Amino acid sequence: MSTSTRRTRRPDSLAAAVTGVLDDLQCPVSTTSVRVILNDRGRPATAEQLSRLAGYQRDDFLRTRIPPELCWTLEPNGTATNPRWWARGDWRLQRRILTEDVKPVWLAHLAEHLCMNLAERPVGRDPAIVTHTLGTIARVTGRQYFDVPSALDEWMELRKEVYVIGAFHNMTGATSEQHDAEAALQARGLSGFELLFGCKVG
Repeated sequence: MSTSTRRTRRPDSLAAAVTGVLDDLQCPVSTTSVRVILNDRGRPATAEQLSRLAGYQRDDFLRTRIPPELCWTLEPNGTATNPRWWARGDWRLQRRILTEDVKPVWLAHLAEHLCMNLAERPVGRDPAIVTHTLGTIARVTGRQYFDVPSALDEWMELRKEVYVIGAFHNMTGATSEQHDAEAALQARGLSGFELLFGCKVG
């Protein structure tokens, strides 16, 4: 393989760890959630490490034009979401657009996954992931107060609350707003780099 097409070495297989989170959830995940999940899985990652990983992904694509393992979600206007939400580079564009009608679905899917994870672990729960899970549920349901669940059935009751919000959405498909946003972005003739990593405002 020539130097021009050789991929940048990624430290400590962080890219593989983030990819594993996305493969498990099958939807974009915010940087904050990625950090909490990785820490809970025994693979801590700092914001700086994730920022460097983002740079590696961009640099690799610019040098090789090979689809990256990781990219991020876009606003309907084509700019990158801020804060960043991570996505797989091989996901169709419409799956990576953060529209108003899909954000509750992504959060509900994340909350359901976190509830299931905690329900299956009766002991040794990291307080950080418990707090993050309850905060995500609050964003989905609008609830302001929770008694921290201590048993499997209590976590499963919370899971039911968030499950119904995303239950009828195919995670590999798109909402109507995502479909329309994809068509509008493609009509603008944006470059491959812009469709993966976002374009400049204006």
